[in-house]
Amino acid sequence: AEARARDAESRAAAGLREAQQSLAERTQRVEALEAERERVRAEAARARQEVDARAAAAEARAADLERRLARVAEERNASESRALDSLRAAQGRFQEELTRREAARAAELERLRGVVQERARRERLLEIEVQRLRGSNVAVIASPPAATNVDG
Repeated sequence: AEARARDAESRAAAGLREAQQSLAERTQRVEALEAERERVRAEAARARQEVDARAAAAEARAADLERRLARVAEERNASESRALDSLRAAQGRFQEELTRREAARAAELERLRGVVQERARRERLLEIEVQRLRGSNVAVIASPPAATNVDG
């Protein structure tokens, strides 16, 4: 009976050692898993911060590009407006010059018509004078009448 008791005690002691060893191994595994979980959480938090920082930087770049784009569009519109104003002014000057030239041409045409009419009138007077002189067949030594002045 004593041998059985020692044997049982020795088995119990061996079982206790096994249980303690198994408990120690499980405790170590639990601690390792907890440490790994904590490392993964820290890494995930770091990754989230990095992603947030990159997103904020991308948003800042996008806002800057949007401002630049708006400024370029505004400058383009202003430039186009200036170009249109300049074109309108040039067209206005051209139209004024064209109107002035047309008026000058019209005035010159009117002046030339007057000159032609005056010369035609003088020619008729001279023809009448020639017919009168031919009709009388008399040589006149007197000075010609003032109406026959051809200087023009």
